[in-house]
Amino acid sequence: MTRLPLLDIDDHIEYSTKKKVSDIIQEIGEDAFLDLESEIVQSIKPQGMIISCSGSVPLRQEAMNHLRETGKSIYIDVPVSVIIARLHRMKADRIIGMNGKNPMTLEEVLDYRQSFYDMSYDYRFACTDDITADEKAIRFFNFCKTKIPHLIPEESDRAKFAA
Repeated sequence: MTRLPLLDIDDHIEYSTKKKVSDIIQEIGEDAFLDLESEIVQSIKPQGMIISCSGSVPLRQEAMNHLRETGKSIYIDVPVSVIIARLHRMKADRIIGMNGKNPMTLEEVLDYRQSFYDMSYDYRFACTDDITADEKAIRFFNFCKTKIPHLIPEESDRAKFAA
């Protein structure tokens, strides 16, 4: 879709620490993990890449400030019901807020995070669940062409992207 490499924050943390994110959270706790995650994010030189943030990165404003100082942030706004279904399918065991000092339900965690997400983006892409994955990808591609056209190769077209 773009000319830029992708860096996934969770993958980067696991590569940098040689440990799974879930193991790190279990070892040091949620607050210390958020601090570590923020430090790692702030050590990244984000120019020239797309960074896929975990859902907890916006919980530390300094991490998001660092990313937004050198680039644009797109919040892919997915319905809570879809997030919950995805997390259950993934058997996710590393959701910050569910196992800390004041454990919350998954729904409460997502509700709590919403205000942080709302403060942390330049562009918001609403991702509804009533269309196919291919159609979502096409809509996101077109959204990016409109909002950040310098990231989209000119030779790209809808048919190539959907294939």
